[in-house]
Amino acid sequence: MSAGQNRIIADSAIYTGGRVENFDFTGFRPDTATQCVMLGIMANLGAVTKYLPPGNGRLVTIFVSSAETKPIENLVIDTTTLMPSNSLLVVANRSQHQGDKVDSITDISSLNIIPAFKVKYPE
Repeated sequence: MSAGQNRIIADSAIYTGGRVENFDFTGFRPDTATQCVMLGIMANLGAVTKYLPPGNGRLVTIFVSSAETKPIENLVIDTTTLMPSNSLLVVANRSQHQGDKVDSITDISSLNIIPAFKVKYPE
């Protein structure tokens, strides 16, 4: 994330009220030096009992502020994904599974994953 010459800080994140608030793990790790935030979201740490249903809606809210108390006028968010140790390959609609293999999708050619962000400035 960046705001031009204005250095910004990710203060906190909340998952409460979002679509993943009941997931087993929701993590937040800000890195002020590189102006990055790492988010971790895992639905299940054991048996598969929770999933993210298809649809729209907020997952997490990240609060940012200016390191020099300047107004944030041009906030830019860029995304990347990290290869986790569990070799997660794709996030997809649960209804697209094959047979009884709820967590296995063999044909990913028709799937699209598009990150979407909505930036709200204080009024």
